[in-house]
Amino acid sequence: METNTHFGKRLKNLRQQRRLSQIDLGSAIGVSQATIASYESGGRRPRYSRILTIAEYFSISPNALLGYKSGRRAIDGLLTVPVYKFLPAHVKIGDKKHLHHYSYLPEDGRYKEDKVFMLNNLDEAMSSRIQKGDSLVVTVTDTIEEGVPFVVHIHKEKATIRRIYQEERTNSFILTADHPDYPPHLLKREEFLIRGKVSQVIFEPR
Repeated sequence: METNTHFGKRLKNLRQQRRLSQIDLGSAIGVSQATIASYESGGRRPRYSRILTIAEYFSISPNALLGYKSGRRAIDGLLTVPVYKFLPAHVKIGDKKHLHHYSYLPEDGRYKEDKVFMLNNLDEAMSSRIQKGDSLVVTVTDTIEEGVPFVVHIHKEKATIRRIYQEERTNSFILTADHPDYPPHLLKREEFLIRGKVSQVIFEPR
């Protein structure tokens, strides 16, 4: 089991390899020297958004910063979440053949480990808010909330993001994108598969 002490040693090694003082690193990521000292001593662990900032600063993945090497690994205080770069319609969530890697989210009650996954956004359909390359945190559900972005498969094609609205007159659903180059779809419920609701977006640094 990963501990705060192990994380702290890893962070200290990275800092020393760059010949940085605790003050230097704290200034670079927006925290105090005392906070860096607490991270390195194992007194506390950064929140997930700060882990992303630290990983970006050292040009490594969050998984590497947290000690992830390969396979699924439990870390205290964090949920282990499967990450997909491409999600075909026939693949079940948890299928290791199509799994790219595991990532981590704070275990703060927002998500259940077997009801959440992450997906790298592969298109510009929702570019008013979600850019290509951003990471989507998806809560597994097939309960439609109108106007909320969902990960869906349209006619069993690759996963994409659409907002869903019910057309009561025809008992159909309108699936819309934010980008004007992606036309809306008027579909019967059996013509699209819902993977889950986009609950959080982790923006790729630009």
